Amino acid sequence: MLSDLERVTLIRQYGQPYDVFVETGTAGGFTVIRLVNDFKRLVTIELDYDRYVVVAAREFMLQNTNILPLFGDSTRVLPEVLSFLNESAVFWLDAHYVGSGVRGEVDSPADTELEMILKWSKNNGLDCAVLIDDARFFGHDPGWPTMFRLERLAKDYDRQFVLQDDVIRVT
Repeated sequence: MLSDLERVTLIRQYGQPYDVFVETGTAGGFTVIRLVNDFKRLVTIELDYDRYVVVAAREFMLQNTNILPLFGDSTRVLPEVLSFLNESAVFWLDAHYVGSGVRGEVDSPADTELEMILKWSKNNGLDCAVLIDDARFFGHDPGWPTMFRLERLAKDYDRQFVLQDDVIRVT
């Protein structure tokens, strides 16, 4: 499990060649707040309406027009984001049920999100790096895809799949 600083450092490392950052699972919005000066555009998607409202209403968010907080299920909102995204990007996938609060159709949509992103990348000839948090739960918790499923998706799209420090890296 990465600390906040380690998470942001990892995203910066993989995001260096990109101007766009997209995250699923906003939580408190701290990731985009810390990365606001590292990317030209930041998009964050949150399923929990109460969390979304708190984050979207923050003065910091309102003052930084390069951050776009969106509300909804990432499996429905991400395709819309990808449809207007015409440049390479780094993605941080962290949308999942946390044991209380709002629950999506599945506990973790990481496999659906990954497949959408890789298909978008291939169809548009755009590069991307995909970082998937909380790897320790994949294949162990019901409602989460297996590690094999995620690795298979990466290989199907000729991508490298590396697991390190509880984060899956698909490049």
